[in-house]
Amino acid sequence: MYFDVESTPVLNSVTVYGTLIWVNSKTDASLTMNTKIMFNRGGTIQVGNKENPFIGELAQIRLHGDKFSP
Repeated sequence: MYFDVESTPVLNSVTVYGTLIWVNSKTDASLTMNTKIMFNRGGTIQVGNKENPFIGELAQIRLHGDKFSP
């Protein structure tokens, strides 16, 4: 799955089972995924690849949970 959103709203959770590839179509765009919880169930999180290199300034996952989040 490709992720190319400049900034998401705060999502309740994100679960990665396969491959999540961060790509951008704008030359200087930063990408931010906002989520409370993120699970990686044996998947891969990748910033760009050979066919779609990441050419932005910043790629970040911003966690908004707290110490009581599962």
